[in-house]
Order: sequence, then C-alpha cells, then structure tokens
Amino acid sequence: MTNNAHKFRLICTSWVLLFTLSFGLLSAQEESEPTAELPTSETIEQRIQEIESSAKLSDAEKGKILSLYNQALTELSAITELSAKRQAFHESISGLPEERSKFEEEIKNYAETPIIDTEGKSIQQLSKEAQNAGAEVQDAQRKLDIIGNEPARRAGLRLKIPAMMAELNRQSSELNRESQAPTTDESSEMSAAKSLFNQIEQRRVSVELDKLKIESNYYSLAEEVLTLEIDAAKEKVAYLTTIQRLWQTASNSQQALEIDKAIKEATATKAAAPSELKQIAETNLKMIEEWKRQKDLLADANERVYATRKQRSEWDDEFDKSREMIAAQGGVTTSVGLILRNQKRDLPNIRQLNLTRRRDQVEIIELRDRLYSTTQELESLKELDEFTREELANINPPLSAEQQKQLEAPARSLMEQRVTILSGSRDTDRDRLQSLLNLSLASERLFDVVTDIDTYIDQQVLWIPSSRRIDFTEVRGAIETFRKLFSISLWRQVVIAFPQNLRQQPLPQSIFFLAGLWLLFRRRHFLRVINRLGQTASARSCHRFDMTFHTLLATLALASAVPVLIFAVSMNLALTENAELMATTYPISEAFEHAAVFYFYLNFWYYLVIPQGLGESHFDWPEAFLTVSRRNLTWFAPLFVLGISLQHYVESLDESQAGASTGRISLTLWLVVSTVFLFLVFSPKRGAFSNYLQEHSQGWLDRTKHIWFGFIVLSPICFLTLAAAGYAYTATELASRLSVTFFFLGGIFVLESLALRWVRMNRRELAFAQARERVAAENANPEEDTADRIGGVVEGDLVDLTAINEQTKRLFQNFGIVIAIIGLYIIWESMLPALKRLDEIHLWPTAINNIVVDSNGTTDNGTASQTSAPLLSSEWVSLSDLLLAILIIFLTLVATKNIPGLLEISILKRLPLDAALRYAISTVTRYGVIICGAAITFACLGIRWGQIQWLLAGISVGLGFGLQEIFANFVSGLILLFERPLRAGDIVTIGNITGRVVQIKMRATTIIDYDRKELIVPNKEFITNQLLNWTLTDTTNRLVLTVGVAYGSDTDRVRAILLEILNDHPKILTTPGPSVAFDQFGDSALNFTIRAFLADMDNRISVTSELHAQIHKALAEAGIEIPFPQQDVYIKTMPDPKTPPQ
Repeated sequence: MTNNAHKFRLICTSWVLLFTLSFGLLSAQEESEPTAELPTSETIEQRIQEIESSAKLSDAEKGKILSLYNQALTELSAITELSAKRQAFHESISGLPEERSKFEEEIKNYAETPIIDTEGKSIQQLSKEAQNAGAEVQDAQRKLDIIGNEPARRAGLRLKIPAMMAELNRQSSELNRESQAPTTDESSEMSAAKSLFNQIEQRRVSVELDKLKIESNYYSLAEEVLTLEIDAAKEKVAYLTTIQRLWQTASNSQQALEIDKAIKEATATKAAAPSELKQIAETNLKMIEEWKRQKDLLADANERVYATRKQRSEWDDEFDKSREMIAAQGGVTTSVGLILRNQKRDLPNIRQLNLTRRRDQVEIIELRDRLYSTTQELESLKELDEFTREELANINPPLSAEQQKQLEAPARSLMEQRVTILSGSRDTDRDRLQSLLNLSLASERLFDVVTDIDTYIDQQVLWIPSSRRIDFTEVRGAIETFRKLFSISLWRQVVIAFPQNLRQQPLPQSIFFLAGLWLLFRRRHFLRVINRLGQTASARSCHRFDMTFHTLLATLALASAVPVLIFAVSMNLALTENAELMATTYPISEAFEHAAVFYFYLNFWYYLVIPQGLGESHFDWPEAFLTVSRRNLTWFAPLFVLGISLQHYVESLDESQAGASTGRISLTLWLVVSTVFLFLVFSPKRGAFSNYLQEHSQGWLDRTKHIWFGFIVLSPICFLTLAAAGYAYTATELASRLSVTFFFLGGIFVLESLALRWVRMNRRELAFAQARERVAAENANPEEDTADRIGGVVEGDLVDLTAINEQTKRLFQNFGIVIAIIGLYIIWESMLPALKRLDEIHLWPTAINNIVVDSNGTTDNGTASQTSAPLLSSEWVSLSDLLLAILIIFLTLVATKNIPGLLEISILKRLPLDAALRYAISTVTRYGVIICGAAITFACLGIRWGQIQWLLAGISVGLGFGLQEIFANFVSGLILLFERPLRAGDIVTIGNITGRVVQIKMRATTIIDYDRKELIVPNKEFITNQLLNWTLTDTTNRLVLTVGVAYGSDTDRVRAILLEILNDHPKILTTPGPSVAFDQFGDSALNFTIRAFLADMDNRISVTSELHAQIHKALAEAGIEIPFPQQDVYIKTMPDPKTPPQ
C-alpha cells in the first residue's frame, strides 16, 4: 500500500509540473511573440559598410551612426545568449520530473547495505581500495557542501529578481517613449540607425524579462527536487563512508593477521637464534610490537575520522533546523531561545576542539619524521649482504672471522625479517598519515561549524529571558553549588589529575611554573629597579626613554608573577583527558584562566600607580589620580577576580537551577564590587579626576560630569536589574563587554602615555642637541655679526620643537581615538545587531556583473552541467562602507597634518640627511598619504578607476585650460622636490629677487630677502625662468669690490696694501685665494678690482663692510688719497654786443 501511495503521489506531482510547464511555455510564447522581424547581423554589417563609404555624411555624424550600429550588433549577441539561457531554463523545468525520479532512485539505492569483495586481495590492494573510497567520500562531501548552500543562494536570487524585472520594465517604458517621440532635424541615416537600435534594445529587454520570469518559476518548482538532491547527496556520502569503512576494516584485519604471524615467527626466531644474534632478534620483535601499536593507532584514527564527520553532519543539520525554526516562528521567541541555549550547552567545547587540532598537527609532524626514518632504513637495507656483515662486525664482544662466517646465514635471515617488518610498518604509517590528514580536514570543518553555531546563537538569544525572575529559593541551590566547589572530594580529583596532566606536556608547563616562581622570588629586586629608575626619570634633565622602557618591563614582571602561576595551573587542568575527571577540572581550568587574565591587568595597573612608578615619575599623572587609584585597587582587584572567576566556573558547569542560581549570585558579587569601585574612582568631587575637573571647570567634561558619571555608575545597576528580571545571560554578556571596554580603554590610555613620554624624551634630546650646537657656534665665532644674514628660519634647518611636539601629540591622540572606536566596534558588534546590519543597508549600486551558474546551482568552476542559467549580481555601497570612508578621510587629514613632525622626531633626525632633503622627504610623504587616502576612500565608495577614467580625462582637459597656472605651479613644485634645483635653505636669485628659500609648498615657494620680507614666488617661475642658486652644489661665493685711488699714486704699493688686507681677514678663503687687479683709468681715479671668496653667503655684507673700513684706514695711513668725482665750473662773462669796444 505504501508503494502504491508513493507511485500515486509521484504521478500527481509529475502532472502538476507538466501542466505548469505547458502554461508557462504558452504564456512566455504569447508575451515574447515578436512584433517585427529583427535584422540579422549581416544586414547591420552591410549598413555599416554603406555608412563608412558614404560621402554626404560628416565625420562626426558618421561616427555616431556607426556607434549605434555597433551597439546594435552587441545587443543582437546578447539576445541570442539570453534566448539560449531562457531555453535552458525551459529544458530544466521540463526535466524536473525526471530529476525527481532520479534522485528518489538514488536515495533508494544508497539506502541499501553495501557489499565489497575482498576475496584474494592483498593488504596493499585493500589499502588502495580504502584510499580510493576515501577520495570518493571527500569528493561527495565537497559536492554536498556546494549543493547545501544552494537553497540560500536561490532564496537570495528570488528576492533580487523582482527588482531586476522592475528595472527592465522601466527601461522598456523609456524605450517605448523614445520610439514614439517625434524626430528632430536629423538625417535619414541617423533616424534609421536610432530606430533599429531602439527596436533591438526593446527585444533584448523583452527577452531578458521573459528569461527572468521563467528563472523565478524554475526556482519555485525546483524546491522539492533540490531537497531531494541534497538528501541524495547526504545518502551518497553515508553510503561511500560505509564502503570506506568496510575496506579499512578488511585491511586492518589482514594487517592484524600478518602482524600476529610476524610476532609468532619473531618469537620463534628469537628462541632459536644463537646467543650472539639474540639482540638483533630482540630488536626485530620490538619493531613488530611498534608496528602493532601503529596499526592500533591507525584504527583509532579511522574511527575518529568517521566520528568527526558524523558529528559535523549532525551539527550541520542542527544548524539548519535552528534557522528554519527561527524563520517559521518569525523570530526568536522565549521557547526558541531556551532551545538555542540548550543547543549551545550541548555544543562541543571549542577550546577542547582547538587543543585536539593542535595535537593532531603535532602527531602528523612526528609521523612524517618516523616515515622518513623508516624509508631511509629500508634504503640502507637494499644491500642486504653488506648490511649483514656490518651488523656482525658491530656485535660486542667482537666476533672472529670464522664466527662471523658461521653466523652470516642466520643473521641474513633476521635482516630479511627486518625488511618485511619495516615494509609493513611503512605501509601502516602511510595509511595512518592519510587518515590523520583526513582527520585534520574533518576537525577543521567541525570547528568552523561549531564556531558559526556558537556565534549565531549568541547573536540570537541576547534579548531573550534565560531564567525565571529571582527569588529566595535560589539561595539554596547556590549554597549547594558552593558546597560542592569547596568540597574535599572535588579538590582530591584535581590533585589526582594534576600530576597526570603534568606528564603529558612537561616542558611548557615547567617553563610557566618556573617563570612564575622566579618572578615571585625577584619581586623585591624589581621594586628596587622601579624606585631607582623613577628617581632619575622624574628629573627635568632626563632625556632617555630607555629608563621608561626598563621600568615598564619591571612593572610587567611584578604584575605577572602570581597570574603566571595561576595560568600554569589552568593550562595543566585543561589537558585532562579522562572524561570523569574532565567534568571537574574543566570548569576550574576556565575559572583559573580568566582569573589569571583579569588579575594580571588589575595588578599591572596597581604597580603603574605605586610611588616612583611609571605613572608618577614617567607619565606625570596627577597625584589625586595616583592616590585614589592605588587606594581602591588594593581591595577591588581580589574581590573582582573572585567574582569573575566564580562566574566563569558556573558557566562551564552543566546548566541546572543550582548552576543558574550560583551564576546569578556570582554576577551580583562582581557587579556590586564594580559599582562601588567606579563610584569611588570616577566621583567628580573626590575621585581620581577631581583635580582635573576643578582646573577645567568650564570644560566639556565638567559640564557633562553628571551624564558620564551617572552612566558609569548606573550601568552595573542596570545589569543587576536585568539579571533579577530573568535576563541573566543578557546581563552577563553586557557586563562582560563593559568590563572589557574599560580594560581596553585603560590599555589605550597607557599606550598613549608611553607614546607621549617617548615624544617628550626625544624633544628634550633635540633641545639639548640644539643648545650644544648654539654654544659651540658662539664659542667658535664670538664676535660674529649676524645682523646681515638673510632672515627667516629654514623649515627643517632648526627643528621647531614646539610645533613638532604638538603635531606628534595630536597624531597620537587622534590615532588613539580611532583605535578606540575600532576596538569598541569589535567588542560590541556581536551584542548590537544594529551594527551587524550596517552591511545590509545599501546606499547606491556600484556595478552589475553578469555571472553564469549551472542548472544545479553551482558556479562555473564547480561541478559540470549541461545547461546554464544567467545571474545578474549587483555590488552595493553599504552604510558601513560610507562610515569607513569617513573614518579614512579623517585619518588621512590627521596624518597629512601631523606626520611630518612624527617623521622628523622618530626617523629623519637619526639619518645623515641635510635639512633640505629632510624637508623634501616630509613633503613627498605628505603627498603620498593624501594619494593613498584618496585611493582607499574611493575604493570604499565603490569608485573604481575604470568607472571614472574618462570623466577624469575630460575634467583634466577642462582644468588644464581653466586652471593651467595652478596645475603648472603644482607640477613645478613636484619637479622642485624631486629634481631639487633649489632646496630649503638655499640662497637664490630669481629675476631681481635674492633671498633664502624657507618653504617649498604645493603651489608656491617662500623666499625671505635681506630685508626679512617674505616673497611668495609661484613654482613655475623657478622652472621656466633663469634661476641663480648661490648654494646649489657649493656655498663658496666670490666677493667683488672696486677701489679707486688718486692719479699719481704708486699702483704697486696700493695693490700690496689691498692684498695684505685680504690675506689677513679671517673669513676670506685662502683656497681659492684673493686677487687684486688694476682694471682701468677712471674719470677721477685709478680703479682697482678686488676679488675674494667667502665660505657662505651668511657674512657677505659684514665682510664687505669690514673690508671697506680696513681699506680706507690703510690707504689713509699710507698717505694715498681716495678721490671722489668732482667737476669745476668756470663762469665766463661775455661782452654785450651793443656796447662798443673801448
């Protein structure tokens, strides 16, 4: 009766599918009936040739018409492809009844018990069959994974198809309007081209719409068939796994028989062997025993592979059922939440899975080494006679030649037996290695599935009640749990497990125990180091950051002593393998692990604020902050660690009313302790920040103190209320995240203090170096007159310590804020589903890609299929992408503004670079940061180069004409930075301007002249005009003076006096030396020209003045006159022409 019902159901389903298919085909044919015959590609190509040969069309109009025809050809190809894909869906729908029957038949066949033929097969053949069966299992599992993801993929496609169809309908309406619009004044060829393109485009839209309708219909009709396909794939995996197990069982049985036979033979051989060969026979027997042990390990590994695969399959099914249950209920209800929590409780322990995976990896490495050694030993046994003689020669006491000859035959027999043993052992090792590799893959998949389920449940059950409201009956259950915790029997089991676990991994455990004891023993030494370094570091003259670093190490050592010992105990208890003992040791291990972490952090903060510690002597934290923190951490640390440890201990127990009661009480303990601690530390009146608030009484922290103080103190109280109302799980998760948040922000605060200390020490070191340079310069030139120097401080020449300090502080502070935001997002992401939904909020599409999937739902690189179906995949910019882009813009602006100071103080000052090159590196780095930030921002917003290259090309042409001067100056600035015809600090002459270059910016260069006037010169002027750089390759420059003496003076004496003055001047170079030349006879004087060289341009005016004064004085003392231009005017009275001469 059952078979008849099954056949009847199959016939009915087939008729329904055929009716639906026929109706769909008729509808599709009616809708897609062409209104006009489309031109062929040959017709369009002929028209293209006619247009190309036409003489009455302009080149511009001809180009537009040809573009339309080429697009029409492309659309024709798309119509052909879409029609083929539509037909493929038609064929897929028509084949659904057959597919259904095929999968049902496969399920029926795979349900049968498999039978294998092992008759006459050797161990090697059986092992090979097992390996082939394993490969088939992996291939079937891989296909099952692909098919298993198909329902979710198709559901997503069915959600997208309506939007795609709406877009195509919009395009169709727009094309209809364009076709009915009146023609403008255009040529008949252009009108024909537009009409043809519009006709083909309408047909393409129509065909694609038809294809999408059939595709959606196919997904609806194929749901049950897809379910059958998945079931068939699962049955196939189970069937092939059974076959693999049968082959492996047969192989193991044959190996066991062979090993037993070898043991008997080796035992008999050992008994009959001469006394001299007993040792060799004993070695063979030990090898066989090791071979047997490896065979047992192989069987165990095979069983673990099957168990792991089965476990993974079961949890996959559970995961699917959970999601289906949530979808059916329309969300997570209270009952569903309880089911999910029970499922979470039953999940394999993730930590234990991870530990098992690591052990398997170690075992794989060891087995590979063993396999290599066995292979090498077999290689050495190829020359059996020679190896036998060597073994006989190595017997102790040594044998005579005659004895060796007598024992050669039995020894050779023993070596042949060893070859057989090693060959079998090698085959077993190879099988075991393959089994371990399969186990590693299965464990990896199980770990991924369990992790996904755990994360999924955490996200779903956060706001679902986890227990009933609190009442006084819970105290009884909590007392019972505490009684068990502190019972002698429980700790007796811990004591039993401790030495057993110590033998498993003695080296790492010994390291941790010895390290903790050594740190505890050296505690006083570390305190003395902190005190000594703190006294030195607190001095204002200290400029060494290494003292802070050493103090940090000593503080970490002090804080680590007890936590390291606690963690060592936790690590030991986590290695428990006995199931009965593990139920006791695992919760304690979890509690100790969390206790070690939290106690280390709180201990570290305590030693930060001790007298002469990092906070007081290095970070200059306020005294009120240090005192309040030190006083309250003393009592808070042990109570908080106790509460948090109890909480994690209870969470690790099997869930029961007693466990829930104890968990809620331990949660209450550490939340109450945290509330009191936060109230005392953050109190605006008497807390750690009270002095800061008083000093900044009008700051935003002081104005909002009631808000942030209320939030900090009331948060634990809110969590207590949630726990009392039955939301204990929610309260625990939120409270844990809040605790981690406080610890994370505290860590950032310490790191920022370290960074600012490093900046302060480097600033002091630079200040001392500059002071030493100034003192050295003043001692070298005590009378130097610097009034004539070209004004302005060259950027990079003397480091502006105040500016660099502010830049670096802002950079560290802003990066600290960004890291805090990212960290808070990571901490709270799983708790706030709204943050997870940021990726689901689509803002605008960036691309629509055509991909192809086969009819079974696999991608092109997946399993082969006869038919293929198209899929449009859109790429969207989400709200999270936009927020990330804003964050990157902020970081880019901060880095661009502040990175030069960080480069200068951290890297450039330590390199042998001049000021100009340091400035060029800083500027180019700033440009690089801007370019990288812009590129990353565009990528986050979905703006790719291929999408905007033509737009940028057009904009660049327009800007090239409209803003050509600005672009010319920008490019010229880049040339100046890279080619360096002038540098910051050079003295240049451009046109009639002479001065010192102090800044080279993006558009213009700043020059300060002798009058200390800042001149802003566009960068293009330095590239296109003639530039005189006085200090490009050599700062040496020539000074030219003209001296005139009266006619009649002794020219040789004058020349000698001038040369003596030049040679005696300390700032005139001797190489090249000065020269004096009698140049010309002037109108009023004999003119001499002085040519002398100076080391730089800084003292040019003062040297000129000094030379003039000395020349005037020397010539006056020598009685040589320095004439000045003069002109005599003679007035002659002329006689009056009217007066007669007398």
